[in-house]
Amino acid sequence: MIKILKVIILTAIISSFFTCTSDSGNVEKTEDYNPNKVMAETLLALHNDINFMNSLYENSDRADYLLAQPQSGNLMNNLKIKMRAGYELMNSNKNEQALEVFNEIEKELETLNTNQGGRYRLLKLRAVNYFRMGELENCINNHNEDSCILPFNDNSFHRVKTGSQAAIDDILELLKMKSDKNYIWLLNLAYMTLGQYPDNVPPEYLVPLYPKEEPNLVEPFINIGSTIGVDDNKLSGGSIIDDFTGDGYYDIISSSWSLADQIFFYVNNGDGSFTESHKKAGLEGITGGLNITHTDYNNDGHLDFMILRGAWLQEGQYPNSLLRNNGDGTFRDVTVESEILSKNPTLAAAWADFNNDGFLDCFVANESFKDAPPNPCELFINLKNGKFKNIAPDVNSNISGLFKGVTIGDIDNDLDQDIYISNLKGPNILLRNDATESVYGFSFTDVSQSSKTSGNEQSFPCWFFDYDNDGWLDIFSASYSWDFSNNMAKEYLNEMAGDPSGAAPPALYKNNKKGSFSNVSKNIGLDKICFAMGAGFGDFDNDGFQDIYLGTGEPDFKAVIPNRAFKNENGVEFKEVTSQSRLGHLQKGHGISFADLDFDGDQDIYAVMGGAFEGDNFFNALFENTNNSNNWIKIKLQGVQSNRPAIGARLELVVSTNNSHRSIHRFVSNGSSFGENPFTQEIGFLINETIDKLNIIWPSGQQSTFSNLQSNKYYLITEDQLTPQELNHTTTKFKKDKNHHHQH
Repeated sequence: MIKILKVIILTAIISSFFTCTSDSGNVEKTEDYNPNKVMAETLLALHNDINFMNSLYENSDRADYLLAQPQSGNLMNNLKIKMRAGYELMNSNKNEQALEVFNEIEKELETLNTNQGGRYRLLKLRAVNYFRMGELENCINNHNEDSCILPFNDNSFHRVKTGSQAAIDDILELLKMKSDKNYIWLLNLAYMTLGQYPDNVPPEYLVPLYPKEEPNLVEPFINIGSTIGVDDNKLSGGSIIDDFTGDGYYDIISSSWSLADQIFFYVNNGDGSFTESHKKAGLEGITGGLNITHTDYNNDGHLDFMILRGAWLQEGQYPNSLLRNNGDGTFRDVTVESEILSKNPTLAAAWADFNNDGFLDCFVANESFKDAPPNPCELFINLKNGKFKNIAPDVNSNISGLFKGVTIGDIDNDLDQDIYISNLKGPNILLRNDATESVYGFSFTDVSQSSKTSGNEQSFPCWFFDYDNDGWLDIFSASYSWDFSNNMAKEYLNEMAGDPSGAAPPALYKNNKKGSFSNVSKNIGLDKICFAMGAGFGDFDNDGFQDIYLGTGEPDFKAVIPNRAFKNENGVEFKEVTSQSRLGHLQKGHGISFADLDFDGDQDIYAVMGGAFEGDNFFNALFENTNNSNNWIKIKLQGVQSNRPAIGARLELVVSTNNSHRSIHRFVSNGSSFGENPFTQEIGFLINETIDKLNIIWPSGQQSTFSNLQSNKYYLITEDQLTPQELNHTTTKFKKDKNHHHQH
């Protein structure tokens, strides 16, 4: 009866949500109509209707169900069910209860005349549970700026040692039964959390935990997320940094993929502090979203954003949300009235002006699963009246695959925006935008094979950037070797130990300028085992070359491997700086955004942490950059004929010393497919370099050149205007509170 009532309520809410739109697309408003509230009620009903047996993040309910099962006459089957229940309790952060279950199983196994297989499986689960208990007691309950960052130091060694020590005891026993590199990795890590690595690790199990690095490449970042209060403690999700309030300071939006988790909106107060403002912004009850993306779809100068839902869930039933910025600090859900509503599972979308009409369109890369109806990609063309129309079938972009990332850029410098899509279960796809005589004026041609960019068949985040500053966009596609699920720690350890690995490295496709690309990842130092889920790019040290930061991991709790950072050395080589940069966070990384949040000239990094399971939550990180010895300039573009945020614009900053000139190239876009930077271009250059000129090619095709710009200034440049406007750029030193809410 309760189930029937839930279905009736859910049907009524969804029906009211979708019938608010007439055939003409006009919303039939009533005096008390609130689209934000309607969406919030819809999401709540969908969450309440989730089948816990099919949802990754409903572990607690699944554990209760398993523990409530009646005992059968098959004792081993009863133990298997009980062991699975303990596993689910562990995944929901009910570690003490999980330990009780595991200990009960241990006693029952002792009474049975069985081989060691049952005990071996038990030890594997209990060891991970103990290790997770140590993380909770130390990295969360006694959290500080060094918590869970590799390598550990005096500030991050576990104060409560029982969890890691018990994990060590169980791992040593199970390794005597059967060697497993996943647990050899975890064993070494457990010793490090206690301050006993490498000295106390048994020699036969001692392995390197991080690669050797060339010293003094970058200064360390400092995780201040907790001390300034932008560290919501949720699951995996997306991130955006940009000026959503229009006051000139960057704000932060973060999401978490559970439909129970609230979107967070951190408003920059302009004095080095932030205020979490989702209620004030009208976003209460707007939940979920493994990823988010931002835009200005109506060219009103106020940045909007979109929430992408349903990723990994085969059934398409969770609506995406388009939130229009009202310009007063609030947002309105216009998903229905704009006719951009879609319920296909996705975590990937990006914005561009595909038909060069001055308005931004939206491409959504949906997920299709084997043995299920396909969910083709959608291209919502902007009708310039606040509404969209899906024209993907008409422009040859309604393709299907298990797509995990999408990025948009101009691969051939013809001012048409092309699309690159990463695929977890198949070849990646590059769609070239070609002018046609059709009603839409363009169509796409699949050039994946001819361009040699279809490789890396298990990939996740991706982006366009010009890594070597030659004026042609290159493609980064991060690997995520799904075939090695539950063995990612083993594959990472293989790399650290110099052993062969079957996992794929990321691909860096260099643009050959002739319609083809070359994968240079091996030659350039990126042949690493990364398992990247989230990823971002920016400039660690303002040298003008864009660097890479990857968020790593998988749902499995033993996949405790560091996020990885790579410094771009003059467009010739990427060198690992994970350890020296203090960016090697061990918790699972997702949305990553680069931006100069404190206006001191260097880019800080915001990273959304946490995994998929109900209990795999962790505090988001804000890494303050201390590499501020070089010059910089900030350029905010404002389109007139072009779209307002000038997505698709190309910038060339020419700088010089006494003896030489060089060009630094930037491209305005949504950036990474999993974590977005501001549209304002933050460009670094060396301390001994001065600015010669700035060349801009606008999306409309108009070109501008400015030769009167100064170093370390912030400029607004408007299309058609001859004089840049200097904007206020006062450094706002972060206000840090070491007594923030969870510090003990």
